[in-house]
Amino acid sequence: MATPNPAPMYQLQQIPGEGRGLIARRNMTRGQRILAESPLFTFPNIEDTMPIRQIIGPKVQALNGEQRRTFFGLFNNFRYFGTTGSIGTIKTNALRVDHETDAVFPTFSLTNHSCLSNASYSWDGNIMKGTLHTIRDISAGDEITIAYGDHRRGSAGRFVCLCPLCTTDNRAGLARSDRRREEMSILEEQIWRWDGPPREPEDVFRLCHDLQVLMLEEYSSTPSPALAEVYEFAAGIAAANSDAGRDCCAIKMGVFSEAYL
Repeated sequence: MATPNPAPMYQLQQIPGEGRGLIARRNMTRGQRILAESPLFTFPNIEDTMPIRQIIGPKVQALNGEQRRTFFGLFNNFRYFGTTGSIGTIKTNALRVDHETDAVFPTFSLTNHSCLSNASYSWDGNIMKGTLHTIRDISAGDEITIAYGDHRRGSAGRFVCLCPLCTTDNRAGLARSDRRREEMSILEEQIWRWDGPPREPEDVFRLCHDLQVLMLEEYSSTPSPALAEVYEFAAGIAAANSDAGRDCCAIKMGVFSEAYL
């Protein structure tokens, strides 16, 4: 006798001010898998509009009727800026598969943004699906949210976010948040996109530490994949330049990264 599919851990629901979103149907503990899902299609993460338009057109045409309705039912956050149709939908909903590939998903793309998110998206190459896991305990009735990699933006340019950080009336607090995010952006450029001469490991550790402090301050010590990536990067530097102290650092950072990536 076939085992029945378990009931989904979420339900789709209209969220005031945000359109559709995912609501938890039951209590969930940190680290649980909420969903594993195949993409509607994948495509190269090219910034130029013209090449991507030529790539996306055939991808959309290849969808069956139900998939096409799902795709065009996704939100287009760029329609007010003259980016209509498939390109606006892609810009709004694409999620990263790897450094060269993005994807659009039927359900993940409905997951709303929060700076203080309680879930994390990642691509699982072993099953060739995107996965959604909790990074904090979630109670039944809570909205399931992910962070869109949005922390570089100031308060005027962020995705719609209803977290306490972004809905505060404290203008001084928002100004401090904007300054922190600007500093985080600068540090990320120095860590991830450094193209200068080789640096001493201690200098890289200092940059990672400064970014860690800002992230924990900005997001009320909420764990996040972005913070885990910082720890993972620092752990890699430690392992490559090993001594006893750095080995200990690598182990601690590796454990944290494994828990939240």
